[in-house]
Amino acid sequence: MKLLVKYFLVICTCVAASYYLTFFVLPSVTLVNNTNSDIESVKITLPNSGLDFGKVYRQQRNTIHYSLKQNDGVYEYHIVKLDGVTLSGTCGYVTSNEFHKRVFVKVTEKEVVCSSAHNQRINTRCAR
Repeated sequence: MKLLVKYFLVICTCVAASYYLTFFVLPSVTLVNNTNSDIESVKITLPNSGLDFGKVYRQQRNTIHYSLKQNDGVYEYHIVKLDGVTLSGTCGYVTSNEFHKRVFVKVTEKEVVCSSAHNQRINTRCAR
């Protein structure tokens, strides 16, 4: 009986570790709303997938992980603020197998700034 309990605990530990390791390995995009109003809708398109952040409240953030398997391309964002202002543009570069890549898209009152996990600013092209 003790052996069965030990096996059960080992299996549970392995499952939990695998779950958290997946999020550590997968690349992610974090949207940071640094405005004083809510953002109605945020969509970021990658070459092989799309990320829909939905509504992001003021001074809040939301992170979505995406697949390692991507074609080469850029992050294309489409942001609709609550007042109807739309911000669209591209930033950064996406390629396949970017383990643990972290991209931050920060929305301020005046601009959209993209950066990496190391606070390196990524080229951003924005159109209103």
